[in-house]
Parts: sequence; structure tokens; C-alpha cells
Amino acid sequence: MEQKIDFRIQKTHMALSKAFHELLQEKRFEDITVSELCERAMVRRATFYKHFADKNEFFEFFIRQVQEDMNQGLPKADDTDDFKRFYARMVCHVLNYMEDNEKMVKLILKSSMQLTLVEILSEQLIQDCITKIKLDREKGIQYPASPNTMASFYVGALMFTIRFWYLSDKRMTKEEIQKEIQAIVDSINHDCTAAE
Repeated sequence: MEQKIDFRIQKTHMALSKAFHELLQEKRFEDITVSELCERAMVRRATFYKHFADKNEFFEFFIRQVQEDMNQGLPKADDTDDFKRFYARMVCHVLNYMEDNEKMVKLILKSSMQLTLVEILSEQLIQDCITKIKLDREKGIQYPASPNTMASFYVGALMFTIRFWYLSDKRMTKEEIQKEIQAIVDSINHDCTAAE
């Protein structure tokens, strides 16, 4: 009996997420109503409110699903020896994901929910950077700041650079912005050397 309830909840969440994704291809978050979402998903409003307090809470749920999807294929902390190469692979992955979901990302970035999007998408990236830096430290590699500060710095720079790139109508190609981000990272002298 319990499994049926879980399956129904999962089915409801999937229908709402699919409908929301479609609506985000057409309009900004602010312009989407719960009624419209429910109608598109073929879910009753009462069912929606049984699972979510409001549209904002549903948006957070939706973005967490986007985050899980984006996290598939992220480089693992032990995949590369060098933090700069690890970061370069992360940048490439995030740019590819954003490009594959361009309409949705652009509409969210132009909405009042852009900071929620950036915060939620940044969570896993920050954790992955922290893990990588801690692994490097175990190997004797020195960094100029704590893992948390380093990770927040790099991920924050990445997310807000991508935001700027999108909101300036991507005047540069994905390859050009990726190359510029890498040039900046390469120019930073971390003095990340193995301890003697």
C-alpha cells in the first residue's frame, strides 16, 4: 500500500516538473500561475497544495531536480591531479548543461528567482571543490585559503560570470567564455605546490 502512495506522489511531481519546464520555455517564472501549472500537468490545485505551500516552494523543489540532473557527469574530485584542470572540466560541464537548457535558464535568470537558482546550483559545485581541495591538501599541496573560501570564490565567480554571459545575450561563444574563464584561472598564482 505504501509503495502505491510513493508512486502516485512521484508521478504527480514528475507531471508538475514536466509542465513547469515546458512553461519556463514560454514565459518568466513570475508570469506562471499555479492554476496554469496544474492545468498543464493535469493535476488538481488541491493536490498541488497538498505537496507544496506555494509556487516558490515548488520552484525550489524543481531547481533541486535540475541540480541533480546537472550533477550527473560532473568531474569527480579524484579524477584529476590539478585543481585548475578539475575546475576547467567543471566549467565545461556547467556551460554545456546551461546551453542544453538555454531557454529555461535564460528565463529564470531574468526572473526574481535568479538568486535561488544560483544558490541551489552552486551547492554541489562548492562541495565538489571543497572535496578536491581537501584531497590535494592530503597530498601535501598548499592553498592560500581554506577549502570553503577557495570553493566559494571559484564557484561564485563561475556562476555570476555565466549569469553575466547569459544576460548579455551570449555575445561570446561558449568556447570563448570558457577560454576567458580558464585564462583568468591560469593567471592566478595560488602557489599550489606540494609541501617539501
